[in-house]
Amino acid sequence: MYTPQQEADFVRDYLGPQLNSTYPDLKLMIWDHNRDLVAEWARKILTQPDVAKYVDGTAFHWYTGNSPGLNLYENLDEAHDVDPTKFLLATEATVCPGVELGNWDRGEVYGTDILNDLLHWSTGWVDWNMVLDLQGGPNHLNNFCDAPIIINATNNSFTYQPAYYFMGHFSKYVPPGARRIKLDLSVGQQCRVNPTASSANICNSIKWVCQNQKCPTGTDNCDPSVLQQNGDIVFDQFYQTHKKAQGPSSCYFDGAASLEGLQVAAFLTPDNTVSAVILNVGDRPASFTLHTQSHTASLNISAHSVQTLQWAIFGQEKLKGEIPVVEIK
Repeated sequence: MYTPQQEADFVRDYLGPQLNSTYPDLKLMIWDHNRDLVAEWARKILTQPDVAKYVDGTAFHWYTGNSPGLNLYENLDEAHDVDPTKFLLATEATVCPGVELGNWDRGEVYGTDILNDLLHWSTGWVDWNMVLDLQGGPNHLNNFCDAPIIINATNNSFTYQPAYYFMGHFSKYVPPGARRIKLDLSVGQQCRVNPTASSANICNSIKWVCQNQKCPTGTDNCDPSVLQQNGDIVFDQFYQTHKKAQGPSSCYFDGAASLEGLQVAAFLTPDNTVSAVILNVGDRPASFTLHTQSHTASLNISAHSVQTLQWAIFGQEKLKGEIPVVEIK
């Protein structure tokens, strides 16, 4: 694999000038590998003006390489801040091993990653393989994985996987040219004790957190009468501190905790419609209130589900919140 400087040299001396000459409308993206090093590559390449002039954006994958288990969404913020005129694009994601028909958890993983990438400056999201066979291939390395659409060549049928529908909430309702906007819900995400976890697991996780960061006084007490209460406090404090870097993985603790509440990403589409994609990966349904400039709506969402709300902006009505310059490609 290239070092950042080797890639910069190749772009500056060969690829950039050639593309400008023969395919001037083609977009050139650097990196196109794991999220753990995306900010480093952006810093070392896009800060060289004689290279950056040829580069349109930075591509990245959802894998985190040397930091397994972490989502590292903050690396996207850092890459964006190097040069906000260059776009970010998620260009590869897949769930392995093999195919699991109807696996809802794998769909949630898709929905969570798409939503969080878009909240951290990505301008789109590309799957590795939209269509695979029942084995998860073909693949020349026998690296069989899942896909949103699975083909059964024996009986000429196909199956839409949950990932297909999670992805559809974005691809259908967030068209090219949409811009991400700020939207807050009355119910955010919290990290809570998993009701199916053992007391020993909860207690061990509390102790681990309190050894690694300062906990509120008394919350390291594992007495059964306060165990769940203390777990809720300690786990959520850890999650709120680390969620930007680690994402959902900062609320797990070997199954002792799980996320409750909602995440939302909202967009203003080219036809002046707001699309708000709302994700609930928690084990409980949630009620929330949505406020616009002229309307208030009380709404509900089931556990482990995704929904998209749309409403039109009319006349002189203005959106609350800043509209960052993030356009969906």
